[in-house]
Amino acid sequence: NASNNLIIGNHGVNGNLDMDVGHQDGFVSISLQNFNITIKDNIASQFVSGVSPISIGTNQNANYIISDNQFKDMYCWGIGRVSAPNVTITGNILDNIPTDPSKKPGASEYSPISIYGAGQQVTAVSNNIVTNTLGTYSMFLNGLPFNATKQDGLKVLGNTLDGRVYMGGQDIQFQQNSVGDLLRVLNSRRVLIKDNTVFGRVLFSGKGEYVDVVLDGNTIIGSTNGVNVSSSASLYENITIRNNILIEQVNRGIQTPEAGPVIKGFWVTGNIVEAGVDAPSNFIGIIASRDGVAVSDNRVSTLKPLSVGTGIYVGANDTNYEKLTITRNEVRGDWQNTILLASISSGIVVANNVLEGKDVVGPVANAETYNIVY
Repeated sequence: NASNNLIIGNHGVNGNLDMDVGHQDGFVSISLQNFNITIKDNIASQFVSGVSPISIGTNQNANYIISDNQFKDMYCWGIGRVSAPNVTITGNILDNIPTDPSKKPGASEYSPISIYGAGQQVTAVSNNIVTNTLGTYSMFLNGLPFNATKQDGLKVLGNTLDGRVYMGGQDIQFQQNSVGDLLRVLNSRRVLIKDNTVFGRVLFSGKGEYVDVVLDGNTIIGSTNGVNVSSSASLYENITIRNNILIEQVNRGIQTPEAGPVIKGFWVTGNIVEAGVDAPSNFIGIIASRDGVAVSDNRVSTLKPLSVGTGIYVGANDTNYEKLTITRNEVRGDWQNTILLASISSGIVVANNVLEGKDVVGPVANAETYNIVY
């Protein structure tokens, strides 16, 4: 047990040699009932972790600052499986992790930064640098089932991550980070993903519910689809995809859900989608398949002729679309179809769009008004 302790300016290498010894969990190994701990300016390599898992329970651990450390070549985690409240993780450099997860077999994940119960404890993760990630994820934010009594939140700000990020939970602010690969978002409530640069796709994948999730102002570069919202979830409610820039995708820009989930408010608005010079001829800018999706004020363009490409593809997964609207979008460039409505569709409102060269194509059972073709 400890409180008000400082662990500052130490160097360590090649530890945790005998895995049968108790607390062989890292350069700094955390047990129970430790409060107000600062871990700062340490340099270490070749331990199970830089800072071991910090757990939560009845009077277990709280109030940690983990800052400005350099952890390299750790076997399992850089800063591992944090679930305690009031933990600040900032300014650390984490390199070449994990090197040997077999040292601690049976864990569900091994990563440079790992947070459990994301969003249900007051935690800040900011301005860390992760390089040479060896596992599946550079950062793992594992949420618990929704708890309405917890509203403090997790703030993840300004980190540079060379690999993938796994994120699920509640009350998460993920902002101004650089993500070197996939950003995977699982069952989430009250989550803001804003002003990040993602060198891969943003994937909503999970069988649960997504409620009050905002994807705003991000730059998404490359991958097959820029934003891919899967159909495996049970519910999408109050989902907003807005003001993002999507470039250099090779299949689709924004894919909204297909058949399966309940849709209760889903907005795609103000995004810029560009089919680059390497886009295939069948590239699709935005797909809106379900009733309840609103696509407005987006700019979709192509840098080259796409002989079978479509700017915005609409319909196909419901029979009636009284709440599917396509309004005030601009589709520019040489597409086969600027806006294409599925052959079985009816009731879709397509209005006030600006289209280069070609008008909307689709059944007359849909409402098409005041579109401008130039």
